[in-house]
Amino acid sequence: MNTFTDQWDEYKRITLDAAGAYNEKDYVSALEKFRILAEKNPTNYKIHELLVFIYVNLNRLEDARREYDIYFALMKEKIPGLSSPRSFEDVVKDIGNREELEEKYRLLMEQPADGFPTASDKSTAGIQERAGQTSDAINLAILNMAEGNYDAARKIIQGFINKYYGKISPSGKETSLEDAI
Repeated sequence: MNTFTDQWDEYKRITLDAAGAYNEKDYVSALEKFRILAEKNPTNYKIHELLVFIYVNLNRLEDARREYDIYFALMKEKIPGLSSPRSFEDVVKDIGNREELEEKYRLLMEQPADGFPTASDKSTAGIQERAGQTSDAINLAILNMAEGNYDAARKIIQGFINKYYGKISPSGKETSLEDAI
């Protein structure tokens, strides 16, 4: 008869074997053992976390992604309010309409630089306006990056920085992205 103690001893043995194989970088053996552990204890987030690493090391990225989704779902149960990380594709989807952003950016770049609410304007309205205009420029740059047009993205950000944050950096050169960041 298989008692609870026997089952517990077997689980501990598999756990030790799995950890040993993982530490020795024997990912094939570790995978076999951690999958058994996952079957026996499917809500143990640490098992799924280690499975992510094992699958990555075995270059099984789809399996790693599936395990990551399981791991993250278990973590969300453990930490209420934990939000899901967003992919670049998710960010691009949420940006909105290209034509609208291009028009906003065009209008922003046509207005005089002194029309931009300055950083010294600490009012809520000033901060919100500055954030919205900066966001429009960044979102337009992101859309260009998503299409592989990195040069256009850089020009958008560089133009915005130069116009609204000054062309002269402390080094006396034109402001670069590196200076602004």
